[in-house]
Amino acid sequence: MKVLLHNNESFLWPSKVLVNVSIETGVGAVQVVISPENTVVDLIKAELASYEKEKRRSLLKNNYPKCYYLHYSSFALQSASLKADEKLMNLGSRNFFLCLKPTSSSCSRKRIWQLIMHFLGWCSFLSCLDCIHEHYIKYFSAHINR
Repeated sequence: MKVLLHNNESFLWPSKVLVNVSIETGVGAVQVVISPENTVVDLIKAELASYEKEKRRSLLKNNYPKCYYLHYSSFALQSASLKADEKLMNLGSRNFFLCLKPTSSSCSRKRIWQLIMHFLGWCSFLSCLDCIHEHYIKYFSAHINR
């Protein structure tokens, strides 16, 4: 991708960049290869996916991207977080810090929904086991009584 400078010169922007993101509760930075055209939200999504894929510790409380802020460093938490729609090429850095937002209603609703779906999944599984159990009891009792 060619980028024009203010003096009408141009240079090639790399198609992918290596970005280091440290997570608030994590140990060490996670490296993500991403396009500079992507936004802060895209980086957060890629970071969370990479963190989960690598099975890093400590486990994240939430993997929903809207529940996280991205900052330049852990020392810049007092300033505003980076804007979600900001392109990475405009940030001027490749090292960032990801931290969990204070519990907001949308994040907690998302987590509650995840827990409900998990619970319903177990309920349907147990219901299925109960049906199978009844089937086998009828089958064996019919064959034993012959």
